[in-house]
Amino acid sequence: MSKQIHEEGDRRKQVKFRVDESKCDALDEVADELDTSRAQLLRGAVDDILDEHGDVTRDVGGEYWPEREDLSELYRACLRHANQKLILNLRVKGGMVAEDTRYSKNDLVGALRPLEKRGYVRIQCSGVFGRNLNSEVAVRVKPKCADPKQWKYRKVEDENGQRQATEAD
Repeated sequence: MSKQIHEEGDRRKQVKFRVDESKCDALDEVADELDTSRAQLLRGAVDDILDEHGDVTRDVGGEYWPEREDLSELYRACLRHANQKLILNLRVKGGMVAEDTRYSKNDLVGALRPLEKRGYVRIQCSGVFGRNLNSEVAVRVKPKCADPKQWKYRKVEDENGQRQATEAD
């Protein structure tokens, strides 16, 4: 197998570790069942771990931003289009957020879930509107200076994935 050549701007680190042969064989079977490679399966596991444990960057100005570039871009778009109380009505402003990011308007709630898990936004549904009686989806956006781990509107879950009460409830 030949080694891939990458451009300097697209450099990635290589992670190596050893596992028991039986675990490696089992991993290969799972990868075959999912029609993917062992490497892609492990990359997905790394993404899941980082999503679970979050990643927070605090820059010199005392502001907290997601470390992942795609999440940082989405958070910036939410801040830009939220009202003065940092509430973003997706029915009204969802199209603008979608234009500023790589997501479609219909995929925004799903795209916002990793930000919600990290404490940067809180997705809230309330009321109904229009002929289709769709629920109103509002997104409460964390101020830039608030620590996402301490933000009072953060969605908190216990070890079983059950929602816990927060100060805001």
